[in-house]
Amino acid sequence: VDIIDVIGSTPSLSTLLEYDAILVFSDEPYDNSVTLGNVIADYIDTGRGVVSSVFETSGGGSPIITLLGRWKDEGYYPIEELDQGDGIELFLGTIFYPNHPIFEGVNTFSGGEASYFGLGDVSLYTTILASWDNGYPLVVEKTKTDTGNNIAGINVALNFYPPSEDVRADFWRVATDGALLLANTLAYAAKNTASINTTCSQQVCPEPAFKCLKADNVCTCAKWKYFYPN
Repeated sequence: VDIIDVIGSTPSLSTLLEYDAILVFSDEPYDNSVTLGNVIADYIDTGRGVVSSVFETSGGGSPIITLLGRWKDEGYYPIEELDQGDGIELFLGTIFYPNHPIFEGVNTFSGGEASYFGLGDVSLYTTILASWDNGYPLVVEKTKTDTGNNIAGINVALNFYPPSEDVRADFWRVATDGALLLANTLAYAAKNTASINTTCSQQVCPEPAFKCLKADNVCTCAKWKYFYPN
C-alpha cells in the first residue's frame, strides 16, 4: 500500500502496474490531468481495478480537478463531474445489493458535517449499488465505457471524500464503517473477492434522462433520482 502525490507528479503506467488496484481522488488540480487520465485508462485496460472518489467525482467547476484525457474522452468516469453538495450530514441510505462483497460488514456510514458528494448523474453502463439517505448515489460500478466497449478491470466510484475526521473534524465519522467500505471496495477492485453481476449493460434507454437500473433482478429504464423506494 502506497500513496502517490499526483499534484506534484504523474506516475507512469509501469509504476501503477505494480499495484492490483488504485484509489484516485483530488482536492486540487492534478499535475497533468490529461496525462494522468490517459495513464489510468491504460491501467484499467490491463484488467486492474480503479476506485474514484470525491472530488474526482464532483470537481467539474473551475479550476477542473478531475481526470481528462482518455478517462474523460472515452467515458470511463462512473459519475458525471458536475459539482458538489455538502454542509448537511448524510448517512448510508439504501444498499441495493446487500450480498455484494463491497458491503460485507458495512452497516453504518456518516459523511460527517461536511458530507461532500457529487451531484452529477451516473454515466452510461453504470449501476448504483448503494445510495446516500438523500437518494444520490454513494457506491456505483461501471462495466463499459460510454462508447459501449467493455472495461477490462473493475471500475467503482465511492461518492464521498476519503479522508476521515481523524484528518479534519467535519469529514466522515470513524465510528461508522467508512474504513471497511474503503477496504472492501479496494479488495473488490483488486479482484480479491467474487464478482457479482449487477449491471444492465446490454440495455440502453432511449431517453437521455433515463438510466437502466436493476431492482429485484429486473432491468428497468427510469429516472434514477426517482427510481428508489421511499
